[in-house]
Amino acid sequence: LDYSLLGLATAKLLSSVTHRLLNNYFLNRVQEFKDKLDVPTGESKNTLKILLTGSYKLGFNMLGSFMINRGNLFLIGAFLPLSVVSAYGLTMQIFNLTVYISQTHFNTIFPLLAKYRMLKMFNLLKREFLKSFLISILLYASGVIFIALFVGDFLQIIGSKSKMLNLNYIWFLSLIVLLELVHSTFATFIVSSNKVPFLWPSIVSGIGVLVFGYILNKTTSLGLWSFLIAQFCVQLAYNNWKWPLVVIMELNMRFRDVGLAVRSLRIK
Repeated sequence: LDYSLLGLATAKLLSSVTHRLLNNYFLNRVQEFKDKLDVPTGESKNTLKILLTGSYKLGFNMLGSFMINRGNLFLIGAFLPLSVVSAYGLTMQIFNLTVYISQTHFNTIFPLLAKYRMLKMFNLLKREFLKSFLISILLYASGVIFIALFVGDFLQIIGSKSKMLNLNYIWFLSLIVLLELVHSTFATFIVSSNKVPFLWPSIVSGIGVLVFGYILNKTTSLGLWSFLIAQFCVQLAYNNWKWPLVVIMELNMRFRDVGLAVRSLRIK
């Protein structure tokens, strides 16, 4: 149909609408869930109050995450050539898709993890979380290898007008995205306790990434590297290690637990 960018935007809109309609359809078909929603008014208000406390924090945290992971695109668009912007945007879209696929298993079992936490079944909680985390890492590593070896050639075969960044950028970006994947997985796990301790660190880090990237670009000739290095350094200074450490200490994780999780991945 040759709708170009308008076609992509329209497809995204239709995808979101379809997703919401399907959610409502299947939610209404689950009678058991509908029965559980039929709770006394007082209890419902208390539950809603508890949920809203964490929800608004998660909402503001998304603003910080947006500045960290997407804010660079605005600065890159303002200071670098259009060809670099296009290559960076395409490369990040492919990495984002890889992360989305990698986290599918974790997102699927997250309600189960919340249940184990509520019932204080910490051994099962630790085992299932580590197993899901390892699956995410394995899928991500496989995705990065596929991106580095095949995606560039695939884009040429289909006649894409956009190109990916070169391999040096791809390997460094893969490290940045890996650290983001690790700490976001652990941070999401913390949310299962209805706590959001990373609100302000996320917002401060988002501002720091933008400011540091701007300063590096203005004071050096690093070009795109200045924005990548800014994100890497700011995140590594706190978020990348803080939230994994919180979970490790809370669950008292040991190398033995990782070994048990690895063994549980074996196909029986």
